[in-house]
Amino acid sequence: MMLKNVISVLDENEDTLFSTIETAELIGKSKAWLERHRWAGTGIPYDKIGRTPYYRGKTLLEYITNENNDG
Repeated sequence: MMLKNVISVLDENEDTLFSTIETAELIGKSKAWLERHRWAGTGIPYDKIGRTPYYRGKTLLEYITNENNDG
């Protein structure tokens, strides 16, 4: 998905919780990348419902914006 489209989706869904698979597809990373960074404590902030991690649209939007400004 093009960055412009991803930003638009996340901007419209700031309060939406995205699963690990949905997040991986949106930000162009693998599910394993997200899992590895969650385990290491270096990844994108997430919420848990039970044992399942979810990523908020607002947090993903901030991550994408910062990632593109850093390099």
